[in-house]
Amino acid sequence: MLGEEVYDVDVVTVYTEAEMQAYLAVHGRTTRPTPPYAVLFPALLVTHAVQHLQASGQKRLEQLVLWGGYATTHGVVLASLLLPETEATWGWVHILSEEQPKITEWLRNHGQLLFVEAHTHGFGPRATELSAEDRRHPAGRQDGFFTLIVPGYAGSGIDFSQAGVWECRDLSWTRLTPDQVRSRLHVIEEGEVRHVLG
Repeated sequence: MLGEEVYDVDVVTVYTEAEMQAYLAVHGRTTRPTPPYAVLFPALLVTHAVQHLQASGQKRLEQLVLWGGYATTHGVVLASLLLPETEATWGWVHILSEEQPKITEWLRNHGQLLFVEAHTHGFGPRATELSAEDRRHPAGRQDGFFTLIVPGYAGSGIDFSQAGVWECRDLSWTRLTPDQVRSRLHVIEEGEVRHVLG
C-alpha cells in the first residue's frame, strides 16, 4: 500500500491492511526480542526510504524515516516504513510532537514495534556519527533499537557499510563494527519477506 494514509501517518507497507490484520489475528502483537538480533529490510521499503530522504536532501535538509516490524525466529522483519511529518533545518530534524501519538497508535493497531530509525546527515568526516542532538532526542531507547545515520543526505542511497549504524543498549549508544553490520543487517526481496512472515 504505497503512501497509504492511516491515522494521518504516511506509511508504506509490504502487506495490505487485510494481511496485517490477519497476521495480527494469528500471531498477536510482536514482542521485542533480546539483542543481538538480525534485522531484515525489505528492498521495496528501502527504495521508498531513499526517495523520501533524498527529497529533503536535495534542499540540504536532514530527514528521517521510521521502520516498524515483527520479531520472528529469523530475526526482526521490518514490514512498515513510517514517514511522519518533521521539522528540519541544516543540522537537525525532529518529528512533530503531534505525530508521536499517531505513530504509536498505528504500530499498536497493527501489532508492530518500532525497531529502526534512519536519518540523514550532510557531508564530512563526522557525517556518520551520532550527534549530541541525536543522543538527546532519539526515536527509541529500547535495548536493540537501531539508529542509522545516512551520510550525504542519502545521495548514494542507504548503504549499511557506509552509514553509521548505532545500537542502543542500557540507554547507551554503541556503533556497530563493519563485521557486526554485515552479519546483522540484511536487505531482502518481497518473496523472502513473505516466506519469513509466513
